[in-house]
Amino acid sequence: MNKLMRSFLGLALLAVLVSCGRSGPTAPQPIAGTLVFSEDKLPCDGDEYIYRQGISAGPAVPENALFAWRVETLSGELPQGWFADPEGWLWFRAPGADLEVSLAEEGPHRSIWTTRGSLSFDFASSEGKISNLVKKVDLRVKSKDSQINTYSSGFKSDRLIGSLINTAIEPGANTGTGIEFALREVIGDIYVDGLYADHFMFRLNILNKDLEVISEGVWHSSLEMADLRKVRLNATTDPALSENAHNQYTQFESYVVSRQGIEEATPQSVYFRVRGNFKPKALIYTQALAALGEHHYSVNPLEQLYYKELIPPAALHNNRSLWETDAGWEAINSPDLKLHLQWGYLGQYGSTNPPWPGMEGFIPGGPFDKEFNLCLDAVTETNYHSQVAHFDLRLDGVPFPALPQFIQTAQITHHGKTWLRVPNFYEDSRRCILTGLADGEHVFEVCAVDLQSAVSDPVSVTINLAPFVHRTQRHGLLIVDDTRHSASMAPESYVDGFYDSVLPTDWGPLGHVDAQPEIGSALTVSPVLMQNYLAVIWHSDNPTSNINLPINVDPLEIYLNAGGAVIISAGANLYNALFSLRLEAHGFVSERFGIESLSDLGAVSNTWYSNVFFVRTEAKDNQFDMDLMIEDAFNPMVRLRQGLGLVTWFDPSLAAGCYHAFGCKPVDHPIYPPTQEQYNFYSSKHVGYQHGRMFVFGVPLSYLEPQDVEPALDVILQLLLNQDKLAGGRL
Repeated sequence: MNKLMRSFLGLALLAVLVSCGRSGPTAPQPIAGTLVFSEDKLPCDGDEYIYRQGISAGPAVPENALFAWRVETLSGELPQGWFADPEGWLWFRAPGADLEVSLAEEGPHRSIWTTRGSLSFDFASSEGKISNLVKKVDLRVKSKDSQINTYSSGFKSDRLIGSLINTAIEPGANTGTGIEFALREVIGDIYVDGLYADHFMFRLNILNKDLEVISEGVWHSSLEMADLRKVRLNATTDPALSENAHNQYTQFESYVVSRQGIEEATPQSVYFRVRGNFKPKALIYTQALAALGEHHYSVNPLEQLYYKELIPPAALHNNRSLWETDAGWEAINSPDLKLHLQWGYLGQYGSTNPPWPGMEGFIPGGPFDKEFNLCLDAVTETNYHSQVAHFDLRLDGVPFPALPQFIQTAQITHHGKTWLRVPNFYEDSRRCILTGLADGEHVFEVCAVDLQSAVSDPVSVTINLAPFVHRTQRHGLLIVDDTRHSASMAPESYVDGFYDSVLPTDWGPLGHVDAQPEIGSALTVSPVLMQNYLAVIWHSDNPTSNINLPINVDPLEIYLNAGGAVIISAGANLYNALFSLRLEAHGFVSERFGIESLSDLGAVSNTWYSNVFFVRTEAKDNQFDMDLMIEDAFNPMVRLRQGLGLVTWFDPSLAAGCYHAFGCKPVDHPIYPPTQEQYNFYSSKHVGYQHGRMFVFGVPLSYLEPQDVEPALDVILQLLLNQDKLAGGRL
């Protein structure tokens, strides 16, 4: 990882070098024959200027040679004051000729041969732009033995047009054998309409340890590539990238050729050391593993994907993460279910925020982080400056379906399997939404393929799409234990035994699941599990510990919406959870709890010491009152103060059916009695009420006498599940 971070920090330096149009350490000027070019910008009045182009045969010409020149211009017209024969060769005055006779006139006073080994042309700007200039030059050189050599070149300039190599390869970096170079033209300070790249010329050179060229490559045109502004090279291209010998480097050189044929005078370059044995690492982004359907959705703004809309919303339902299991992921299937998959590679996303001193640099991340598109080696996690060119996909043991959003797919074979190869062109090459998936287990597999054609190890994810269970097919009760052990506030053995003893089994077997493990973070409870049961009893018996409603809004909503019934048992912690959810997930609290205002509920106390006024629940129509367990209470504060204050009360207006009223100590109670005002207030409230298919207790049931709780729960369950009875008795 430290190597990766050091290489990443070099990117900033590289960006500076590239932006300055740097050339490599041994970048020679690409000249055709002996032609040498020069240019200058001579200021005039205002913003106008004269662009002066110079052309020279250079020093490497025979002694006493003669020269013939031909130039092409943007306009097709020769510069002012110049004349040429029908083939375009410029006229010069013959030695000793009459100076008064114009070169435009025929006669022996003119010749295409001259002793002038250099020429200069001036072009005046108009409104800051040049409309004409020399774009190509031909030169004939005649030696004294009359031998003629011809040279030709587009005009070479560093002011008209330049280029840069857009690459993150820092000088001398180690790379793999597959690299892409993005090439860009840079317009200079001489403004000519339409002066853009036609193509780029490039080659590979080999350098020694002193950065001297020891093997010069052949120039190629980027027109040979699929994209003229991108050069992709690997071991099978021409030219080919191959591993460097010890103490050697590879140099990539390039220059731009404009649409008019003008060439960049000084090539750009970058050098690096090519190494082997690099391989990408494929990823399946489980953070973006989402679905949306009749039985899988989110109504909870606290969920990570609620506002991501990986799948477009349906009515008031948003997409949601799948439920994680030990074997993979799951959701309840439906005919309208849409499943979102997203895949990528190590280095695609990340962060540069230092998590702690000494670890500054790039930190690989997930699909909601910044996109860097580095290609990191699967083993060393170092950047080897390649790119992921393709993804190979499989679903359920066969090649992935060739979706319309994929481009130029093909079937290939490796790792003993056949895959669908998808070119990594754009975002839809790395994500999809699947519909019409059958019930059961689905396995999605991915490999990443880089520019070297190196194939990553496969990665996979298993997704179980469970069939929907209708409430007429459900059996038993599910106990959700949302309580951590506390010897004085919620002893585990007693609490577990309490719920097992007070819940009837004639509805079917009792199931158990933890939402609050003894160690680690709170858990969500999958509706895939809940949908098998007639009712869920969710208890959080330590009133000073959080009840995990905020992260279980969606599973409870999905279960209730599909005909489930829920009994909640908690204390003052329920008020705290509903207070938060009322602000953040108002729709859920309003629909499922009937709570529209925070004035509809409150906490009697947030400590064991104050307002210890609760002593019993008083059921409607005497449907089994429940007394607070005092003399045998496991909590010493309840025994000492003979009451409980860590209770959530509810306004009577919430109860649409059955309810349990707040049984308050009388004002003449000998131990910590309420005032008359307090008695009047609390005795007018409820500590339990039914709303739809939910019954909510603001007092933990395990604090009550079990012989009272058992018949009371039986009445409540019959009320909640009455509509699910079959002819002849209970399910």
